[in-house]
Amino acid sequence: YSYISNSEQAKINSNLLNEQGITEKFELSVFEKYKKEILDYFNNNKVFYDKNPEEKFFLKNRDSAIKVAYYEPMVTSKCPYMFDIINDDIILSTASNYFNAPFKLDYASVWWSFKNDEIVKEKTQSFHRDLDSFNLLKFFIYLSDVDENSGANQFIKYTHLHSNFEPNISRRPILENDLKQDYKKDLFTFTGKSGSVIAANTFGLH
Repeated sequence: YSYISNSEQAKINSNLLNEQGITEKFELSVFEKYKKEILDYFNNNKVFYDKNPEEKFFLKNRDSAIKVAYYEPMVTSKCPYMFDIINDDIILSTASNYFNAPFKLDYASVWWSFKNDEIVKEKTQSFHRDLDSFNLLKFFIYLSDVDENSGANQFIKYTHLHSNFEPNISRRPILENDLKQDYKKDLFTFTGKSGSVIAANTFGLH
């Protein structure tokens, strides 16, 4: 999809994505307007653990050993206002400015990441790279309020451009203690209230 907009926010987002791989947080008016309906919908639908996808459960019935739970794609797609969010002007214009070419939506996914006091076993709770595509952009929207003690999303700026940490492109998880000290100074921690949004090139370590 090719979309042209003169949105100043989109231009700022695109510049940040090209330079450091991630934007500052922003908001979507449509999410703020319909937040209650969106949150009620997800709180009242079942999720699954990816290692046992046949077993669906409500969040209140989650086994504490499960640290990540997902919604089925059909459930996600039927969420009220989901496609209003996907087609929000800032979303489309940011992507259009960033790619400077026609683009398409690959997927939309919603999941919960739960507190983990043990050794991290879920790949997405360790630093890693996404290799979904060689030219990708992802938007992350928080359903709940997230602070520094809530398992906030983290991204190491500039790692979308190069990697002297890993000579080979790899999906392998990287423990925080294994990160170079130089990387830690560029660590961006995404905190914010429910509805806060960032865009990121997740080939960068996150």
